[in-house]
Amino acid sequence: MNLINKSATPPNFLTYSKSLAPQYPLPSKIRDEVIKVLRNEQGNICGYCQRSLGKKVHIEHYCEQSICNGTNGKPDLRVNYNNYLLVCDGNQHNANELTCDKKKANISGKLVLKNKYLPISVNPWKQAHIDRLSYSIDGSINSTDLLHLEEMNVVLNLNDSNLKKMRKDTWIQIRKLSRKKNGFGLDKAKLASIVCGRISDSKNLPPFTGLLNFLLKKYK
Repeated sequence: MNLINKSATPPNFLTYSKSLAPQYPLPSKIRDEVIKVLRNEQGNICGYCQRSLGKKVHIEHYCEQSICNGTNGKPDLRVNYNNYLLVCDGNQHNANELTCDKKKANISGKLVLKNKYLPISVNPWKQAHIDRLSYSIDGSINSTDLLHLEEMNVVLNLNDSNLKKMRKDTWIQIRKLSRKKNGFGLDKAKLASIVCGRISDSKNLPPFTGLLNFLLKKYK
């Protein structure tokens, strides 16, 4: 995960959300506006796993529609921009390796797990939650908050083998590019320059920006 700074609610969506009976799914024009703003807001990477987003994306309800729908004492967040993330396809082509919202939806369909884990508490909009994250050289993402770690593993499957490999490859690549001229040890200034260059465009971030920010802090 990477910190997401929430933008102002898109104007057309705001008007629609205040209409007599707003519904989800959103009308196509409103949906397109929301997707455009979310892409810019997240730097065109998935709100959960941080892979680059393609043309096919999904508006994710951070608090599920089945929970935050105005019943059982829960707020109705179905048509609320502050409850939206833009996410990848979640490996939907492979039922055994689902990630992100697709894995979360799978959990939502299992009552015991739904009651235990949903809605999730780990939050990409909260700096304190991001600060608790760390990464290992094998590509694992970890958290000092044990509930957050369990949610990332069980609900979002962010330590899926493919995601771990991609993060590991990113780490190794940065280390190779940051070696001192004599080939021994890391040139921290070079690493900082490489990472800062990659994350300089906030509207078009590289995959696994959270890992890059972690390396920037680790080797400062």
